[in-house]
Amino acid sequence: MVIIPLLYSTGVISIETVNKLGRYMTYALVAVGLDLIWGYAGILGLCQALFFCLGGYAMGMYLAHHGGPEGIIDKTGWKLPACLYVVYPYKVSEAPQDALVPWFWKPFWSLPITVVLGLLIPGTVAFIIGYFGFRSRVRGVYFAILTQAITVAAQNFFSMNNMKFCGTNGLTRFEKIAGFELANSKVQFSLYLLTVVMLFLVYVLYRYIINSRLGRILIAVRDDENTLRFSGYKPYIYKLFAFVLAAATAGLAGMLYVPQMKIITPHNLGAERSILIVIYVAVGGRS
Repeated sequence: MVIIPLLYSTGVISIETVNKLGRYMTYALVAVGLDLIWGYAGILGLCQALFFCLGGYAMGMYLAHHGGPEGIIDKTGWKLPACLYVVYPYKVSEAPQDALVPWFWKPFWSLPITVVLGLLIPGTVAFIIGYFGFRSRVRGVYFAILTQAITVAAQNFFSMNNMKFCGTNGLTRFEKIAGFELANSKVQFSLYLLTVVMLFLVYVLYRYIINSRLGRILIAVRDDENTLRFSGYKPYIYKLFAFVLAAATAGLAGMLYVPQMKIITPHNLGAERSILIVIYVAVGGRS
């Protein structure tokens, strides 16, 4: 990661290679989060791809608002994003001009709000899953199956045109981010640097947590949850914290991935994606 800027500035590697490495770094971010919950807390969750895509779709909706030459202005004055215009499910006798920008798209016009929601939405979904799952003492392979089933259900949800997430086509036709052209090599290089910085900061945060009292409790949850419970602790609270933190990290990774890939589709939600992330962690060295 450190020598990539040098290799790029000297012409050894192209911006396409830098862009590819930047996308790899986003998956490294997801893997770091999974290592926290699986390696230290003993929670094998197969829904990291879901959290990744929730962040990715948040950023994709922002980019779709600000890109694409096609589209129309709806009756309320909002420009219908080009990718949404293609699959918008009109009713009988309804003209294209009658289409409205869905209410849940509108907050994503603002980049700061998009970033907040890109962290908050996956964190909230993880909280709901974890709260009911951990409180009910669902763990091990049962929790893995539960989270994988939720991921598959989410993939089907995002694939439906009438959900207004552009169906199987996904979100695409992105042109600008914060007013800068995504096709510009300097912008792509800056996105790579931002991804590396975020990966470093997240790693430092996780190391701090692991080396703290909280980290030791997470390890105790992994090694002997029942003994920890009999000692007066509530293991589900610590598991929930780690699960939500890893989900927010995956959401951050998704937001960094989309402007570099320039597309996000329900295919990124596939169950195999979550399994691949588990393989990344296992091969890289689960803690």
